[in-house]
This record gives sequence, structure tokens and C-alpha cells, in this order.
Amino acid sequence: MHNLLKKTFILFIICILTTSIAFAEEQSKTMKANLKDKTKERNYALNLYYEKELLIPIWLLTESIPYTIQYNNISLKKSEKTANVRIASVGDIMCHNTQYISAYKNGTYDFSSCFNPIKPYIESADLAIGNLETTFSGAKKKYSGYPTFNTPEQLGVTLKEIGFDVITTANNHSLDRRNYGIIHTLDILDQLGLKHTGTFRNKEERNILLIENIKGIKIALISYTYGTNGIPIPKENPAAVNIINKEKMLQDIHKAKEQNVDLIIFSLHFGQEYKRKQNKSQEELVDFLFKHGVDIILGGHPHVIQPAKIKEVTTIDGEKKKCFVIYSQGNFVSDQRKRYTDSGLITILDITKNFKTNKTEIANVSFVPTWVDKSYTKNGLDYRILPIKKSIRDYEQKKDLLLNRKDYQRLQKALLETQKQIF
Repeated sequence: MHNLLKKTFILFIICILTTSIAFAEEQSKTMKANLKDKTKERNYALNLYYEKELLIPIWLLTESIPYTIQYNNISLKKSEKTANVRIASVGDIMCHNTQYISAYKNGTYDFSSCFNPIKPYIESADLAIGNLETTFSGAKKKYSGYPTFNTPEQLGVTLKEIGFDVITTANNHSLDRRNYGIIHTLDILDQLGLKHTGTFRNKEERNILLIENIKGIKIALISYTYGTNGIPIPKENPAAVNIINKEKMLQDIHKAKEQNVDLIIFSLHFGQEYKRKQNKSQEELVDFLFKHGVDIILGGHPHVIQPAKIKEVTTIDGEKKKCFVIYSQGNFVSDQRKRYTDSGLITILDITKNFKTNKTEIANVSFVPTWVDKSYTKNGLDYRILPIKKSIRDYEQKKDLLLNRKDYQRLQKALLETQKQIF
């Protein structure tokens, strides 16, 4: 009996040990699988930033649509010193009278509710660029919308707060309040700490290029417009606005090269309004600029999205490289409600520089489609710039109660329109 109990006890212990070992092995496999999945997810996120920690939540990456053409397969050795910069660019920032009237709350103007939905995409960029298609000429010059714009300067406060770094000011509404508007707008931007290019107070200011040095990558930003709606350039300030002129553009390009910049970006206000395809004159100008050393061209003015292209270029210096153009980024915000004018996009460009080879490249291009919502709330009319893909999900999950069925249907159509137009 004693021996039987002893054998039974030993078998019991062996059974427990076997079960424990099996359980431990299973747990180990599960932990390794989870770790593998997490590592895979993390590596994917890191690769988008070229082995750099993300500055934005991973969920934001799902909102952008990568360009369908693979840009550059950049292979970097760990020993090579590199820098990575993310640029976010938007189209026309407009302000019709209905917009600033709706922004007037509690005795002041506040545009923050309009821009807050897209703030994460702007503030997460290393360099955020927007085109101001209005003026900040002050209340004394009377606020107004189309056809001659003058917007409360609180719009500028919001642009600064959500993360914009550079404002381009050369467009067909630059002179809506003549030279006074040029000077006052630039004064306001300076007070807010927003860099600017495209309009100038004098010739001396015009001759100084805007160059941003971010993480050792020197970026020249230059802005031109086709015209100013027939309003003549002020006699007292011939340098007020950069009007498209190849000779002057070449001078700016040469000046940028003399300062050893790594990247030249042109913001161009050109093309035909409401046309969803670029014209031959746009294409010819873009090819001319690329040939002479411009890397990126960000278009505006048509109020609708026009195609984006990646071009293989051989410059006049014999350098072979890939350049990027989007002929029009559409309206970022406005009160234009016709089809195609109510949507726009955020262009996201990832730039990398290899300090060993001194080569700077555009490593990745993606877009965040946007749509301007116009809703009536308990506080009155309100405008919101919405990231389309997220807003579609928010409606489906009943997270955004300001969106109705009609808005939902328009969001879906706008997303398809943008995808077909860009891709």
C-alpha cells in the first residue's frame, strides 16, 4: 500500500510538471507572437519616418493616402548620418464674409473650431505651409469677402496656433487693399511669428530669400502669382508682389543655389479657375522650373484639386533627379459649396538628407483628403475642415453628431473624386 501511494504521488507530480511546462511553452509562444506583431507594427511606423520615432499617433498615418507610384527606394547604412523632415502643405486659405461672421462669438473672432479637426496633421509636420488668399488689413479698412478680401487677423492667430510655419502671400487677392494691405498683412504675420514669402514691403525685403534650416536641411521657399485681378502694382512699391516672370524666377533660383540650399520649393498661384486639369502653360512653366533646379512645386488658385505628378528630370547642370508637382491643392477652406470646390487636401512630403553623400531626396509623398463641413449648431453657423476618411468613420460610429446623411454621402463622393484625381 505504501509503495502504491508513493507511485501515485510521483505520477501526480509528473503530471503537474508536464502540464506546467506545456502551459509555459504555450505562454512563451503567445508572448513571442505578440511581441513579433508589435515589433512588426512598430517597425512599419518607424520605416515611414526612416527609422525615426513618430511625432504623431500611429492612427493618423491611416488617414493619409500614399502616392501610388513608389518614389525612391532609399537604402541607408546605420553608420551614415541622415536627417528626415516632414513637410505639410495646404491649398487656398480663403475667408468669405459668411466665414468671419460665423467666427464672431462672445464679442471676438475665433476661427479655432474650423481648424481644430486637422490640427494634428499640421502641428506634427516639421514645416507646415499654407497659402493665405486674403489680407489682414484691419477693421478700419472694413472686413469683406469676395471680390476683395479683408479678414480679421484672428484667422492668423489660429493659423499660428494649429502649427503653420510659413504663409505664402502671392496670389490674385494680394492687392485687395492695395499697398496698405500688403504692409499691414505682413506686419500681422510678423507679430504672430509666421514666416512669409510672395509679397514684400520694399525692394530690399524682396531681395532676401526665405530659407528655413531644419535639422541641417536648408529649404528655400519662393512664391509667385499669375496676377492680381487687374489691380496694378503700387507705384510706391514696385516689389510688392512676385508676378510670374521666368527671368526673375531664375534669379531667385540662382540666389538659392549660391546659398547652398538642399531643396527649392516654389508655391505657384496659376492655372484656370474650376478646371480640374492643368493647362499647357502650367506644364511648360513647371518643366522650366524643374529643369533649372526647383525640386517641389505646390500649386493653387483653381479652387479645385488638379493632378499631382512625379517627374524624372535632367537639370541644366546634368543632374538626374525626381521632382514633385501638384498643380492645384484645391480649397483648404472657403464658403464655395459647388462640387469639387468644397474639398481639398493636405500634401505630405517626407524629405531625407544623407550627410555623407550630401544628397537630399523626396522619399515619400502622401495626401490627406479634406472636406469643409458647414453645419448649424446651437451657437449658429459653423465651418469645419474635416479629414475625410476619419470623418466617414466618425459618422458610421456616431461620433460626430453634426454630420447628417447628406454630409456622409458627400464625404464618400469627395473621397472618390480626390482618389481618382490624384491617383
